[in-house]
Amino acid sequence: MDFSEYTLISLGDSFTFGQDTIPDPRLRPTETIQMFNKRWKDGCNKLSYTARITERMEFKYNVNFGIMGSNNDNSLTILESFLRNNLGMKIFVLFNFTSAGRMTNLFQVPGQKIYHKENLVPHHAVRVEKLKSYGISSKDVANYYTLWNNSMQEVYNHIGYRRRLQHILSFYKTPYISFDIANNTDYRINRDNPLRYVGPQHQLNIDGYAFNDIYADDRFNFPEFDYMKSYIDNVINRVPPLPNHITMSDMDGSRNLIDWLALKGISEANDKDNYYAKNGKGTGSHWTEDGHIIVTDIMQKKINERYN
Repeated sequence: MDFSEYTLISLGDSFTFGQDTIPDPRLRPTETIQMFNKRWKDGCNKLSYTARITERMEFKYNVNFGIMGSNNDNSLTILESFLRNNLGMKIFVLFNFTSAGRMTNLFQVPGQKIYHKENLVPHHAVRVEKLKSYGISSKDVANYYTLWNNSMQEVYNHIGYRRRLQHILSFYKTPYISFDIANNTDYRINRDNPLRYVGPQHQLNIDGYAFNDIYADDRFNFPEFDYMKSYIDNVINRVPPLPNHITMSDMDGSRNLIDWLALKGISEANDKDNYYAKNGKGTGSHWTEDGHIIVTDIMQKKINERYN
């Protein structure tokens, strides 16, 4: 495959952005906020795995759509919009699935017919504080993640994100690889099958009410509870639902790339944080430039396996 004809687009969160590959910059006296943000973004993007893959595989261009605190809804909508509006362009996709607990919500401004789009991140104090302007308390957020967007709902959403990516890429006939940097839902599915906690009488409610006759109709094949069950069976049987996804087997059994790189740090330097940026508060939460270089190796390997 001649990658020099392709534009590489990369979607994901702060790891995709390349956060912490450079020290947090300070606003210069002559800079506007827009100039400052662009300088920071350019500096981080240039040291990210996206830039490394572009150099190694000799892609024509790259576009880094990594957004700090982002979620899979954001990434999927950006991807679909970009592909739809650039139909004549040869595009290759790097897709980083982030935590399934992150959500996009449209909140109404109290007393106004105006809605603002916000990215909701569990346990993120700054974002929780910001939600107070919409009349949402920290208790509301806790209830949301306990009662509504609970661990089983995360599995359901996770499957939906996987299938949406598959359908978008198939529709636009776009080559890709995908991976989990922070997301560990497949690992949790493999460790403890979530179907154990959904009884048969509740499975019917997920597909639809009173579907029994349709399930039993021999004119077509419509297995009961297939949306979740087929995906979970694939994970447990090690059949990747996304053929070009970096799996736990590819990562030596690690649950995600964060875990995989931490184990590399232990084996190489006896330090799980070896590839994490150090800041004034200790160890940061993102990879160093060297960490991105190491992660590029496993991505390059998957691309070569699938396309060369």
